[in-house]
Amino acid sequence: MADKTIRIAVVDDHPIYREGIIYALTSEQDFEIVGEGGTADEALSLCDGHAPDVVILDVAMPGGGLSAVAAIKRRHPGINIIMLTVDDGLESVRQALQEGARGYLLKGTASAELVQIVRLIHAGGTYVPPSLAADLLFEIEERAPVGQDLKSWHEPLSEREEEILKMIGLASSNKEIAARMGLSEKTVKWHVTRILQKLNVKKRLQAAMVVASRGKR
Repeated sequence: MADKTIRIAVVDDHPIYREGIIYALTSEQDFEIVGEGGTADEALSLCDGHAPDVVILDVAMPGGGLSAVAAIKRRHPGINIIMLTVDDGLESVRQALQEGARGYLLKGTASAELVQIVRLIHAGGTYVPPSLAADLLFEIEERAPVGQDLKSWHEPLSEREEEILKMIGLASSNKEIAARMGLSEKTVKWHVTRILQKLNVKKRLQAAMVVASRGKR
């Protein structure tokens, strides 16, 4: 049985690109496109009229994508926003997240990855491309007050995720973690994926480094 339908609006001022995004998303049975547009004003109007679960916004569209994020979050704080752009500069990422966006996606991302990210954002997660996340983490480490735990800069982990993360730090395999916790390997794999997403890292080794960094503080 399919999950609850995820209602999506797509706003990009390049019709061909916008149509490509819509085509990729409508291939999923539980996705519904409730509207499309090309400007910041149209984005706000779509949110007012259709209350989508997720809105995909182009950063550089007429009226400004970042301005649209701020306006949407003021009037519809429950709507999840993904920014779509060719700009991989840290300043744009930082501004988008500060205004309330939960995802920042570079144009050129594969359709399958876009679908996965929409699901992640709808489920309450966040997403920044791993290459940008690494730079952001470095910047945060440089700016963080002395003695502040880096954990506070990440999306919080559940108690079970914290336990699994500690075992990742000990170089335990999914099979070993599953046996120790009485879980299936499939369940452990799912938890590991969520941990990496929450920490904004791409590999288990990077997650292990987060564990090591905590031990040095």
